[in-house]
Amino acid sequence: MARRLVQLGLEDYKATYLIEEYAQDINVLYYPEYDFYIGSNGSPRITMAKLTDVEYMIADVTIMERTSKLL
Repeated sequence: MARRLVQLGLEDYKATYLIEEYAQDINVLYYPEYDFYIGSNGSPRITMAKLTDVEYMIADVTIMERTSKLL
């Protein structure tokens, strides 16, 4: 990941998050009640997106439904 960042430069690296072939391994869970996303597969690309301030990315998103109330 870091090597690709150095090779491409920051803006071109961030652009890879909008290319489908690079998004295959990005899976996230979405909790609509909280408007919150969390990585579900431990992909380091999610961490690198956060570190490099990626605004948008292509990912497989699973929408989570509320199953119980918190006390």
